[in-house]
Amino acid sequence: MVGRAAQREARSRAIQAAARRLFLARGVDVTTMEQVAEEAGVSRATLFNYYPGKPALLEAISASLEQRLVDALSHYLSKQESAPAALAELYAHAARVLEQTADLTRLLLLGKAGPGGFPALRRAFVELAVAGQAQGAWRSDVGATRVGEVLYLDFIASLLGWCEGGADDLASRCADLNRLLKAWPSG
Repeated sequence: MVGRAAQREARSRAIQAAARRLFLARGVDVTTMEQVAEEAGVSRATLFNYYPGKPALLEAISASLEQRLVDALSHYLSKQESAPAALAELYAHAARVLEQTADLTRLLLLGKAGPGGFPALRRAFVELAVAGQAQGAWRSDVGATRVGEVLYLDFIASLLGWCEGGADDLASRCADLNRLLKAWPSG
């Protein structure tokens, strides 16, 4: 059974990778599921067994993006001396990745950019806020959940702005956010 599950997961990843390549090269609207099947080297029936349509495929790619961001944030938090440094590393990482996939990332973010859009990433930002407050790096008179939500929403807004060619680069937005969280006046 383990071999079959691993094979299924590998095929799912191959389908998603093929879809990402085609979506980036041709655009989502003009790419057909048949083209994805051909690019992935699977039959049309197999593709539809994994993903019943383009929305399901986009959702899977979006979930994969979220998991990569959560993993990156966890990695940077474990490797950095401070939560602000981990946040800065995440913003730099996102900029490097997005440079190659801005159009697809923008598409994936547009439908899920609200407060509940990426729940695992939102939880990871709350964990980052807890660490930052415990380190004294960020204000502690606001609850960690609220600070985590501010971090999460700023990150999503920053990614969307960057994808749309906004003037601010991600590193400067991150520096501004770190200053804001430290100096935000108490109410």
